[in-house]
Amino acid sequence: MKREQFKQLALQLNFRDLVDKYADPNIENLPSLDDYLDEWEDSGFDDEFLNPEMLNQDIIEYAENL
Repeated sequence: MKREQFKQLALQLNFRDLVDKYADPNIENLPSLDDYLDEWEDSGFDDEFLNPEMLNQDIIEYAENL
């Protein structure tokens, strides 16, 4: 259930656009939303990140660190 909540929020925040904007342009195969969620699932979904601002910042940091 939490995965679906995170997925919906990430889609609303335009996950793909954020990753495209903030990731190194030399990376050929950018991760999908499911790849991102798999990493979250491994560490446990934190309800604090269901806050759009927090998740938006996390996606940006994720993209910058690819």
